[in-house]
Amino acid sequence: MAPSDRLIDDLADAILDGSPIDWEAAESRSDATAQRLVGQLKVLAAVADLHRSSRPPGPSTLDWIAPPRVEATVADASVMWSHLRLVERIGHGAFGEVYRAWDTRLDREVALKLLSADRAPGNRAASSIIHEGRLLAKVRHPNVVIIYGAEQIGGQIGLWMEFVRGHTLGQILEQRKDVSASEVVDIALELCRAISAVHGAGLLHRDIKAHNVMRAEDGRIVLMDFGTGRELDDDASSDLTGTPLYLAPEVLQGQPATVRSDIYSLGVLLYHLVTGSYPVRARTVREIRRAQEVGERIAIQTARSDVPAKLARVIERAIEAGPERRYESADALGADLAALKGQTRFGPLAYAAGVAAASILVAGVGWEVAGRQAGSSRTPGALLAGVVGVNPVGAARVRPGERPIIAVLPLNNLSAEPGSDYFTDGLTDEIIRNLAVIKGMEVRSRTSSFAFKNKPRNLRDVGAQLGVNFVVEGSIMRAGSRLRINAQLVQVAGDVTLWTERFDRDIKDVFAIQDEISRAIVSKLRLTLTRGQRRNTSFEAYEAYLRGRYFWNQRSGEGLRKAIEHFQTAVRHDPGYAAAYAGIAQSYGPLAYFGHMPPQEALAGMREAVTRALTIDDDLAEAHAARALLLAMHEWRLADAEPAFHRALTLDPADATAHGWYAQYLSATGRHDEALTESRRAIELDPLSLSINTGFGNRLYWSRRFDEAIAHCRKTLELDPAYSGARSCLALGYSQRGAHEQAVRELERDGPGSAPTPSALADLGYVYARAGRSQDAHKVITELTNRSSREYVSPYALALVHAGLGERGRALEWLERAGEERSPRLVFLSVEPSFDGLRADPRFAAVRQKLGLP
Repeated sequence: MAPSDRLIDDLADAILDGSPIDWEAAESRSDATAQRLVGQLKVLAAVADLHRSSRPPGPSTLDWIAPPRVEATVADASVMWSHLRLVERIGHGAFGEVYRAWDTRLDREVALKLLSADRAPGNRAASSIIHEGRLLAKVRHPNVVIIYGAEQIGGQIGLWMEFVRGHTLGQILEQRKDVSASEVVDIALELCRAISAVHGAGLLHRDIKAHNVMRAEDGRIVLMDFGTGRELDDDASSDLTGTPLYLAPEVLQGQPATVRSDIYSLGVLLYHLVTGSYPVRARTVREIRRAQEVGERIAIQTARSDVPAKLARVIERAIEAGPERRYESADALGADLAALKGQTRFGPLAYAAGVAAASILVAGVGWEVAGRQAGSSRTPGALLAGVVGVNPVGAARVRPGERPIIAVLPLNNLSAEPGSDYFTDGLTDEIIRNLAVIKGMEVRSRTSSFAFKNKPRNLRDVGAQLGVNFVVEGSIMRAGSRLRINAQLVQVAGDVTLWTERFDRDIKDVFAIQDEISRAIVSKLRLTLTRGQRRNTSFEAYEAYLRGRYFWNQRSGEGLRKAIEHFQTAVRHDPGYAAAYAGIAQSYGPLAYFGHMPPQEALAGMREAVTRALTIDDDLAEAHAARALLLAMHEWRLADAEPAFHRALTLDPADATAHGWYAQYLSATGRHDEALTESRRAIELDPLSLSINTGFGNRLYWSRRFDEAIAHCRKTLELDPAYSGARSCLALGYSQRGAHEQAVRELERDGPGSAPTPSALADLGYVYARAGRSQDAHKVITELTNRSSREYVSPYALALVHAGLGERGRALEWLERAGEERSPRLVFLSVEPSFDGLRADPRFAAVRQKLGLP
């Protein structure tokens, strides 16, 4: 052993024994490597001395809380600290005490930790409670103690949190003579969930042990006491902190704590639960280090022969000496435990006599529970537990026959880089698309999920509005070539986190991260992972694709043009990128339909992109959806379109946009009931989508159910009063019901300074005409004609206004021109109520026949 190692061991033993230490001599004997550890041990020694000299519990411990002139005891229930009324002291530790208190502002019982700043050795100790509160505030999980607040008043620092009656696992082990292996597994599963949440929040606990885990009176397991916790990327994570018997070998050697060192501590706790002893039998830190160096570890079945072999193997993997051989995460450990629970029936385990030799190594740094007064009916150790019941890791609470329905909420963009929303939104979109093809699960579409972007989220409200029972949420931080993604799967009922993970990778690993997230969610919900629709590509191509999807989702003329530019950039980087070609095709379609581009120009680009996409990947759902749209709306090959829609929806049944397009097709062919059924399915998948909800209103309008169309469009406008598509549908419905002035008011809401699209302007001209305001309708015709010299204006728009005016000849002329240009909206000629006044004219039937329309 090196001299510096021997020095550190001697100092640690002296601290535990309470022997005097010449720190000046120790520091002079330390080499550069040992200097830091000597400094840490000096702080630890001061803490231990303070712990040994702390007064026994009793009313007098309130002397440092209440001013000297106030003669108060806990029994008075009148001592105040901030807005908290102290009721009784329930524990004490090295730096202060723990009290049961009453929050007078919120009328609830809390547990209060109080630190006397003048007692604490050094600034770090003086701020330990605030530090603990800051860490706890980062974790939201029912198996982790819930923090309510922290405050410093004068020389005192307080941290208050939920008060729940129960026992620590340490107390339970002292009281009970036997425990079943199945109970150990249940405890371990809940702890895995808690630790997964801690790690997912970017934290390390660093002191997982029996006395820092509580079982509440209702049976819940709660991880508490984050006094030694650190952030994962904190340099201080290499501090020698924790309880020696629970510390991983590398931490005892002075290396930084990691996720896997927390896994080791959890493994030791499980070992202790099933055997009543520890894997290393030692009285001193020196003996622990020596035993670990030579591999002296007591096998579980040597310590307790009746421990099931499968359980023993799981625990022994968690406490492997080499961190690389341990479980990589609490989720991985939890998955093996969950599988074990389902495969094995466990009986009770009888503990041998206690192993008293190890007890001296429980460091006096943490909080201890004080004894109760005689006659107290309250349970000692009633500290710091959560209130929400949870399920074991990997066991989502889905009722028999209930289908998992998931919403992937927009990942929070934590990047400092301006204009990076495209990347964050794009990754969210990709996760949605990856999950949507999984059998046995339903995924809400992107539009509805993004209704919650940059808004406060109450999961109960999210669940109610989207009709989901699970939510995926998280954040992304991008810095240069590095990427950090935090993600978690939450069960809406009870706000229970089922899985959480943090990914710190090179940005080019983004594909692997997406796959890992999908696999983790599928595993937690016990589903089967099916083949995804994304192929590996270069990061440059993928980034351009994400930019394209970002602009495609804006659905504006300018946005769709930018989307095509970025998709084209993607295929220049990767000519085999089928999804990018499908994106090009799906962008050209709306450009033509809403009159932003001449249909022939859009048709050529759409045909080429669809052909390229399907040549590369004939199983790409979005490419088949684009082909179906091309056949139905642009080539008017209605008989060929339906099989293409069926193929697209077979490949991706959760594609709400494809369901909406298919509903349009069904309306165009006069199959209104089927169209409404398909449109309802689209709304189920994307309940907050404005375009899909408006589409349902249009189906009602085309089927002549005007009152229902009006009611539905009103409801849609409650989502966004400024959405012009729903307002046009509402106005046309009013017009068909004879409520002409109301129709005009709906379309004049934007005021004279607005610049509506040619399509919206044509709707306004039509309702003017129907309201008898022919002069205003002709002004619209003039404006449309003038705008046609500066931008594309579809002949269909002019035909609509002339039809409203009853000018049949002019209306038919413009309809024939629209046919020559293959205007997509002509596909609805047979069902559009606005042209009912033309149907008796033989020329109208001739136009339909010439176009091959039903």
